[in-house]
Amino acid sequence: MAQNALLLQFLPPNQLLAMLLGVGMAILVGGLVVGWSVRERRRITRLLDELLLETPIITLTEIANKLGMKRVDHGLIMRAAKGSRNGVLDFTRTAVVSIPLLRARLRRLLHDESVIHTLTECDYWGIPESLMGTFIESVAQEEGLDVILTTDGNYVVVPELKERMRDVLDLQGRIEALSEAQRLGVDPDALIHLVTGWGWDLVDIGSGTLYSASWLRLTLERMVARDGAIDLQSAAERIGATPADVERILRYFDWPVLKTHDGRLLPLHLVEERLAELLETKGVVDLRAEADRMGIKSSELMKVLRRRRRQLVESDHGEVFTLDYIRKRIYDDVALQGWIDPRQEAKALGVSRHIIEQILGQDKSFRRTGDKRYISLRRFRSWLLEEIKHEGLIRTARVEKEWGLSGVDLALLLKQFGLKTTPTRDGNYLSLAWARHRIRQMVESGRVVTPSEIAKKFSVEEGIAAALIASVEADALQTRDGSLVPESVVRRQLRKRLDEKGVVDPEEYAKELGIDVSDVIRALQSAGLECVETRDGRLFSVVTLVSLVRRTLGKHGVCDLRLLADRLHLSTDELVRAVHSHIQDREELVGPVECIVDLSWVERVQRTARESGRIQVSEFARRHRIRRRAALGLLRRYVRGAYISSLDSYVALRPER
Repeated sequence: MAQNALLLQFLPPNQLLAMLLGVGMAILVGGLVVGWSVRERRRITRLLDELLLETPIITLTEIANKLGMKRVDHGLIMRAAKGSRNGVLDFTRTAVVSIPLLRARLRRLLHDESVIHTLTECDYWGIPESLMGTFIESVAQEEGLDVILTTDGNYVVVPELKERMRDVLDLQGRIEALSEAQRLGVDPDALIHLVTGWGWDLVDIGSGTLYSASWLRLTLERMVARDGAIDLQSAAERIGATPADVERILRYFDWPVLKTHDGRLLPLHLVEERLAELLETKGVVDLRAEADRMGIKSSELMKVLRRRRRQLVESDHGEVFTLDYIRKRIYDDVALQGWIDPRQEAKALGVSRHIIEQILGQDKSFRRTGDKRYISLRRFRSWLLEEIKHEGLIRTARVEKEWGLSGVDLALLLKQFGLKTTPTRDGNYLSLAWARHRIRQMVESGRVVTPSEIAKKFSVEEGIAAALIASVEADALQTRDGSLVPESVVRRQLRKRLDEKGVVDPEEYAKELGIDVSDVIRALQSAGLECVETRDGRLFSVVTLVSLVRRTLGKHGVCDLRLLADRLHLSTDELVRAVHSHIQDREELVGPVECIVDLSWVERVQRTARESGRIQVSEFARRHRIRRRAALGLLRRYVRGAYISSLDSYVALRPER
């Protein structure tokens, strides 16, 4: 670069420009020459392809004449011939052979004569034997014909060879290539090359015999299944080979083998399949029994097992277990008794105790106890529920004896299981749900339940008993001392008192039972007892009030409801509302004077008024036990007349005649 820069620096501009123009002209002329040469070669190639469609062999001179060349340019014509699609140079490199016509002749010879004399055709066409063989095989493949090279170098068409070879292979499982080649008079290697080119699954062990791979594999596997191993001599006789050939076949199949005690061969993959089947179906392999059956050492069998990636456990008894087998056995044992002792289980299996403990420790449904046992939490919970179902009590001594759990562990598990219990005085655990159910049954049977009774019955503190009673949802009333009184008992007692006395003092009754007054009122309402409350808080039965009204009506014919209400400390309006619905047909409520009258009594009063002409009002009121105002109101309602205040008499009008 430095020299060029120096040259450019010292050259005059005119010389530099002339030099650049000269270089450019040289490049242009060279490009034109190359372009002309390429176009000429392509033109010659196109002309040559057209000529070779009709002319079998054409010399370079003839090509030059066809092109009108004054001087034969052999180099240009040969390059054009090499690029031709329809031609190939002969071995003298002075002529071009037509490939389409050559292939057409070969096709005709294959179909018409079934034989091609290679040397004759090579002499005629002037091409080498190897190239001629390539053309023959290509044409035969296109036509779907099987050709084979004979020992004298010719190609023979064997139209039924493939079908016959297939029949032989299906019948015998092998093809004797040497015998077939000798019978056909062909080269054995050529026959083997032809047969193997058909794409069949064949095994060539170099002995001149082609074996069906599936037949060989099936034959050897059947031999192993029948005899337990492969005897080289017997296998060689069975397949028509030598013992060395059998070993080569095993290597071809990539079958590693184990040698038995008597020198037979046992394919390793069949051993692995047998062991895998045992592990999958049973989960255990008896090494000694299997080794004796196969005729090999148990150590070799163990090596085969160790090549597997599954986790296996070897026992002291000569057995190999899968972890799944050990796990299933553990679960089966636990299903029988609910717990398992790893030491006993490990001794029975002949394995390390730590393996059993590792499996149990990975499962959260097991818990280790103080005596180193493992219990199933599911089974233990079911056992607890059965104990609660029958007795409602979980006895710690029994739990420790049967399950090996201390009282502390039991309390933790009860909390984990969500079983609500309370400790008893003797150290056991009482189920709260069961206790509430029993208390509810006692209440439903009509018994009064007291904390002292529950504390004694369930062996708990009275405070716990009171809390249990308070948490029971039952048709009962809770007293101040924590007892439960069935509402049915309260309703029955209230009904009895009302039937006997007609009146109940809720405060007195509530104080007597130790319950709230509102509970007494609610019990009366739920019992369907109609009552009227007095001013001093007592309750009168409506039935009793109606009975009093009936008694007064029967005695006097009239009942002053206000006087009765004042005597009973009732509201007159409430008394009127209470007895209004019980008025009979011959009775009438006189609202303005707040009295109930018997209509027969009214008739008697009217008759007396007509007969005597007047009625002394004060005397009338005193005689019938009613108020004077009420008496005057009744007379004015039922008797036609007028009141004379100076006489305090009610004068009846005489009826007109």
